[in-house]
Amino acid sequence: MFARVILDEAHRIKSKVTSTCNAALALNSKKRWCVSGTPLQNKVEDLYSLIRFLRFYPFAWSFCKKAGCDCEVLEHKFGLDYFCKHCNHGKGQHQNYFRGNITNPIQKYGSVGLGNKGMLMLKRDVLTPLLLRRTKEERKADLKLPTLTITV
Repeated sequence: MFARVILDEAHRIKSKVTSTCNAALALNSKKRWCVSGTPLQNKVEDLYSLIRFLRFYPFAWSFCKKAGCDCEVLEHKFGLDYFCKHCNHGKGQHQNYFRGNITNPIQKYGSVGLGNKGMLMLKRDVLTPLLLRRTKEERKADLKLPTLTITV
């Protein structure tokens, strides 16, 4: 087990089906960091792999919707019969918190109604606590970057 894992260019794991993403998710560590200049590139769903890597609760977890079931899993394990290995309820009874509360409402309703509620939750409950944003202009004195010179 690692004490700390830091993913530089973390946006490269945005697609959860790639071997790079699966390898990053399989890393065992106590602390996790993601560093990226572009954490959100095309769609809100791009953030899920980063949230999943960070194991940010409850957004990275899936929960059983069956009444009285307290099953919450970071990684689904379903058998060939599509029943959860933890609670034995069907695959359709489980919902990922991030998708159910943020991604799906935004995709379905855009920026109105439940979509707006999803956008506000994304900003308030996910981005604000997780994201440290610094622009080059804000850090100009610290970075001491030379001025940009364009020659044609």
